[in-house]
Amino acid sequence: MHAGSACLIAIGGLSGVGKSSVAQSLASGFSPAPGARVIRSDILRKRIFDYPPETELPDSAYTSKVTVTEHVYRALQDQARVSLAAGYTAIIDATFLRQDERQRISACANLARLPFIGIWLEAPSDVLMARIGNRVKDASDADMEVLKQQLKMDPGPIEWKRINAVHHLQDIVTEARLAIDSARVSSKGVTH
Repeated sequence: MHAGSACLIAIGGLSGVGKSSVAQSLASGFSPAPGARVIRSDILRKRIFDYPPETELPDSAYTSKVTVTEHVYRALQDQARVSLAAGYTAIIDATFLRQDERQRISACANLARLPFIGIWLEAPSDVLMARIGNRVKDASDADMEVLKQQLKMDPGPIEWKRINAVHHLQDIVTEARLAIDSARVSSKGVTH
């Protein structure tokens, strides 16, 4: 379905919106086998502190939040560049709550002269809280307090494809695939 050159896909949104589920569901639809490389900010953060993905980081790992977050987003960009250079589509799974984070990840695709597709998943706060409350052994350490802080943030203008993430996962994935296919077709005649 997604044959052809690689592209960079970023999936953003608040904690609990389903970014990781959508990213994993999309990955196998890309060539070459085994599919797109999913690069998840939660797992990169754990690697920085040398923790297994499902082990909760101590509060001290979040005290210098801006520095750690910057390091994580630089690592996301680096891994995206490596994946694209190897000919693989990269799907980046992170909140992307700041406009500069969104701009920097799209710049990776521009530098590689490959299509970029930004997908922003949205859901009401009660849905996000319920999903976070139902997590078991997940790489994300986001809890209700983290979500409350995110809800207070102003992410600025979001120019990515917005998708209502309240629906069934397969419906969200189908809408994301349509957005990806549309962006790839429209970028074929565009010179970067």
